[in-house]
Amino acid sequence: MELIKFYKEAYDFKIVDKAILINLVDSLAENELNERVKQFAAGSKHFVEHRFLDKGIRDFQLPDKDGLDVKLSTLNDKIVIVELWATWCSPCLKEIPKIPALRKKNPNIEFYSISLDKSPDKMKKFIEKNNYDWPMVFGGSDHINPELWHYLNIVAVPKYYTIDRDGTVINVADTLDEEYVLSLK
Repeated sequence: MELIKFYKEAYDFKIVDKAILINLVDSLAENELNERVKQFAAGSKHFVEHRFLDKGIRDFQLPDKDGLDVKLSTLNDKIVIVELWATWCSPCLKEIPKIPALRKKNPNIEFYSISLDKSPDKMKKFIEKNNYDWPMVFGGSDHINPELWHYLNIVAVPKYYTIDRDGTVINVADTLDEEYVLSLK
C-alpha cells in the first residue's frame, strides 16, 4: 500500500522513473493476493493517468503582462494548449522557443501559457525580451495562487494540457511534441 501511495504522489515528479512505477503498480494490480491492494493499485493508476483526460478544464482567467485578465474560454475557436512554465525552469526555456513556429505552421491551435514565476515582472521582462505574442498569463507561485497549484496538482514543469474546442482535455504531456501539435485539426 505504501508503494502505491508513493506512486500516486510521485508520478508527476520528473526525478521518478514513470515506467518503473507503472510496472510496479501494474504488477501489484495483477499479482497481489489481497483484493483490496489490487483494487487500490488499479484505482490509483487510473487516477494518476486520467486525472484530466476527457474532462472539462476550469475556465482560467489570469492577468497577462499588462495586468489585463485573459480568459481561457476566449480562445475556444481553436484547440488550446495550456502550458505551465516559469523563467527559472531550464526545460521550459528549451521548449518555449518552439511555440512561435508551431503557431505559424498550425493555425488551428493557440497556446495559453501560465507563468508560475514568483512575480509578474519576471514574466513580463521575459515576454518582452523574446517578443512573444500569444496569451501568456501570470499564475504565480504556490504561495501566490495555491488554488491553481492544487487544481492542476503542479509538481513539475513544463506541463502541456491540450484542450479541444469544447474545453475538454484530450492530451497531457511533459514535453512539447511538435509532430502531435502539428497534427491537431
